[in-house]
Amino acid sequence: MVTKAFGALVILDGIAAVVLWKLFERGTNGLLLVAYLIVLAPIVLTSAAFPFLRSDGMRIAALMVLLIPSVPLLFSSVAASVRAVQDQRQFSGSAYFPGPALDLAQAMVKHDVGLVQQLIPAAGKLHQPHNGGTTLWQFAVLQADNTEESIDLPRRLLAAGADPKRDTSADTLLHATAMGPELTRFLLAAGANPNVLDEEHRPLWWRSMAPDGDEKAPELLALMLDHGADLTWRVPDGPGPVGHAAAMGYWFVACLLIERGADWKHEKLPEGTLPDLLTCWRVRLFAGRSIRFRFQKS
Repeated sequence: MVTKAFGALVILDGIAAVVLWKLFERGTNGLLLVAYLIVLAPIVLTSAAFPFLRSDGMRIAALMVLLIPSVPLLFSSVAASVRAVQDQRQFSGSAYFPGPALDLAQAMVKHDVGLVQQLIPAAGKLHQPHNGGTTLWQFAVLQADNTEESIDLPRRLLAAGADPKRDTSADTLLHATAMGPELTRFLLAAGANPNVLDEEHRPLWWRSMAPDGDEKAPELLALMLDHGADLTWRVPDGPGPVGHAAAMGYWFVACLLIERGADWKHEKLPEGTLPDLLTCWRVRLFAGRSIRFRFQKS
């Protein structure tokens, strides 16, 4: 009985180990791989020693020892498999859409523009929330990158009546800024709102503030400012955009915002008020020039 239980557990461990290894092949954290090998080592050693144990007591002890690494191995494999299935369903759209809407989503995943155009009429309202609140418009944007070919997918939906102004999620524009300026420019021109709040309850356009040296950031910030970024928005009992940029050390961004008309006279930093700091500090602008700002207090 003990031998059968031990053998069954070893088989389950082997299956779990293969499943995890296949998932590791898709890419994983190096520390997880080390933990995997550490858990696997006692299983291999115990399995190799078990045939040489003669007494039932020793075999029961070996079974107990085997259970110690087997439990986390089996749990991890099941959890990782469930997560992989969920990720695949989300990637394919089956986690969100049924019927004709799913057919359209899967055509988007394949980047088949012709099939997308063909399936749009039967898919229903393109801005209607489905499972998880996801719309076909949002799904199309998330399939796009910074190339004109991929942007053609959401462009087809836009021409068919999708309304970016009804998209209250920050995910689409956040994805666009991560991809690059071309997709961001398309979304903003289509009506996406740069002032939608992110998970930190700050306008999404604040994320385009970045330190000098980030090649994409200046263009992304200019796009946000050109398409209605709200320069008057302030954190409750906290800074506005200029104060946030200055607190992060993004002085060239702070200067640009001031040039665009953002309030700066009421901003405070631990080192002092912003007007005082700007009176004596030399700040680098986008063009690489260094000039001294002298603001007269009012």
